[in-house]
Amino acid sequence: MAKINHQQKNLVESGEIRVIHQKISTLPLVAITLFIPAGSIMEPAEQQGVAGLTADILTGQTAVRDIYSFNRYIERYGLRVASSIHSDFVNFSFSAPSQQRQRLIEIIREIFQSPGIEAGIFSKYKKIHLSRCKSRKDRASTLVYDKLLEKFYPGHPYNHSPAGTPKTLNNMELKDLTAFYQENYSNQGVVGSVVGDIELEEAVTIFEKLSLPSVKVQKPPAPSQFGQGKVTLEGAVDQPTHTVVYPSPAISEPDNLVLKLFNCYLGQGMSSLLFAELREKRGLGYHVGSSYPNRQFTAPFSLRLGGGDSSGEEFLTVLQQLFSQLAKQPLPHAVLRDVKNKLTGNFLLSHERFANIAWYSGFYEFMGLGVEYDANFPELISKVEPSEIQQVVEKTFLSTKPLFITLLPEGKKTD
Repeated sequence: MAKINHQQKNLVESGEIRVIHQKISTLPLVAITLFIPAGSIMEPAEQQGVAGLTADILTGQTAVRDIYSFNRYIERYGLRVASSIHSDFVNFSFSAPSQQRQRLIEIIREIFQSPGIEAGIFSKYKKIHLSRCKSRKDRASTLVYDKLLEKFYPGHPYNHSPAGTPKTLNNMELKDLTAFYQENYSNQGVVGSVVGDIELEEAVTIFEKLSLPSVKVQKPPAPSQFGQGKVTLEGAVDQPTHTVVYPSPAISEPDNLVLKLFNCYLGQGMSSLLFAELREKRGLGYHVGSSYPNRQFTAPFSLRLGGGDSSGEEFLTVLQQLFSQLAKQPLPHAVLRDVKNKLTGNFLLSHERFANIAWYSGFYEFMGLGVEYDANFPELISKVEPSEIQQVVEKTFLSTKPLFITLLPEGKKTD
């Protein structure tokens, strides 16, 4: 069984920050990623979008360099600086040729020691985020996803749209970003991951002067209620789009790994069960698939169909028939072997770049699975048995009523 080489992977502490280091000298590059528990789950409901806007501004300029000199510096030395927002965390990603790593480290420290959250860039970036937010309603996938979060997690900050809403962004002020940064950017729970042509001692020093405060951040409790029943929307689409959503295990729960494998079998690619049964065999729609995102709390397992009848009832009926069969009949070993090869292969291929290796190592440590989980993932997948899949199908899809979202072409909705 293939295994990711992690012989030089180290986990140490730099103050309160956990630092993962893996020296790889095959290329003269360094990749650094930082996970901070300041994701959209930490936003007040009336400030949806503040987490993403704050992270974008932090990687847009500093108090020392304005937006133009900041980007000129990055481009001059071939550096990469980026941020991305998730429900459970904000991720900062940095890369550089190894001979420029000191300049990269200088920029990282500058971002957090002298954050450039001020009126000028706030005004610019607020307009950009408003534009992005409004464009989400023009795409079926993002329109449905935002509605999925809203209805699936009633009353919980997991229901926040990653882009915010036009209302919350229009009402947002500079002081909201400053407060969010001061209240949520703490050393507590932070994980840094460093991969490439750099020694352990130097990697640790990167995080020693970040100047993040040691304040205690209180994370919201786990969601306890999940949406059920039918929701119908209208949008700029030519055909109906149907999405069925089930509450599913958090990343730290034992069934998560089994369900990841099942998701690969069920709805990933042209070899998936949904593609064969819904599109090829029954011709119910032109686009089918499933997704199972990683969450620290209960996650939404969603199944989607583009096309079909406007009610989507046939889609739901076929799904229930498939789940009933899968709970009763174990997958043949040859089929399960091929799915394991597919999932493991895609997982290993996603580690082609230093930045990816750094991301995965830091991600699994941040999410509580440990620094070795990334390397052990292929072996863990290889041990999943058909009976485990049967059990997880029964618990996840046959014991809970789903949320069912239908997006219809404009003017087709009936009360």
